[in-house]
Amino acid sequence: DGSRDNSAEPHAHRSSSAASAISAASADSASATPSPRAASDTSDVENAGGASADASAGDAAASAAAAAADAVADAAAGAAGAAGAAEDADADADASDPRPLPGRLTPCGFSLGGSLGGAASGEAWGSDGDGTQFALRTGPDYKKHKKKAPSAAHIYSLLSADVLKGERITPGVGARVRLPRSADADVENDTGLPRTLVVSCAIPQKAPSLMGGSSGDAGGECYQLVLYFRASVESLRAWRDSGSAGYALFRRWVEEAPGGDLPLKERLKLIVKMDNLRDLGKLGASVEQYNGKPVLLTKSGSLTPSAAPLCGPDGYLEVGINTFRFAYLTKKGMHMYLPSLHKLHMHVALTIEGRDNAELPEQALLACRLNGLDFAKMASPLPPP
Repeated sequence: DGSRDNSAEPHAHRSSSAASAISAASADSASATPSPRAASDTSDVENAGGASADASAGDAAASAAAAAADAVADAAAGAAGAAGAAEDADADADASDPRPLPGRLTPCGFSLGGSLGGAASGEAWGSDGDGTQFALRTGPDYKKHKKKAPSAAHIYSLLSADVLKGERITPGVGARVRLPRSADADVENDTGLPRTLVVSCAIPQKAPSLMGGSSGDAGGECYQLVLYFRASVESLRAWRDSGSAGYALFRRWVEEAPGGDLPLKERLKLIVKMDNLRDLGKLGASVEQYNGKPVLLTKSGSLTPSAAPLCGPDGYLEVGINTFRFAYLTKKGMHMYLPSLHKLHMHVALTIEGRDNAELPEQALLACRLNGLDFAKMASPLPPP
């Protein structure tokens, strides 16, 4: 019940259980019938690893993306400087809304605090990443040249994280927390984009059965990693005003994918790079060729907009990743790696797949680093609402 977009990657079906193991949490890569969209090269699993070597430094699209990145980075820096010290957690409390803040939903959660909202809390096992470390599609004529280049700077920065466990997947985690006020909460957001993105990834606790079992919708016993990301209105405006193809594509995705545009929704791509994969010895070497390669989230992806206005200070878009829907060999490999996950330094990004020249170059929407993530020791049951 996985991706329909992998007819272009026959090697993914030939991999051993260890080699299919991850693609670093790779999604739907060994499944289902070929999609009519596959002919347009809808998945990058086959060639993302060495992609930056193929990119031309003089490519006009990449240069434009770099200029746009500078504008966004300058805006983000200005917003952070203007914000000053983080708000005190008690001052951020609201007696009429007893929900916990992000990063305080579970005991091992954390919040980085700062201008994007609230005070720092918990022992952080994650930090903001670097979108420029990911090689993404660039134009013109990607389908012909297959060139990639480092992404422009990512837009959404890591704010907080929680790690859950339960008998089944908990949907709509974003509604279980009270988002902290950001420094620009009173500024009108006229960009068409949410300030906040919530990414919730459900991972089976038990080894998968070849005979199936769970339908993949609610899953079974699972861990659930919840990451909260934020962008300032100033940085979103700078991204919009730069004329970035990434902004235009993401705005269309935000406006149309939650409402039922399935082909567009299924263009979300996950990239997970294990920076120290070789520390696992032979086990790590067996999957090194798949490390850091983009994977389309098709059947495994879901979108849940907030009940509050999407672009308002309390609005958000929640991206769900249901790995119960991944292919059998991928789930088997993921389960094999879970005990060693805490040893790995992960660098994670999301992007929307660009296809036509007007949608290129691609750009990392968010990026974060995760270190020492031990689900067995850190995950906690979700408290009652």
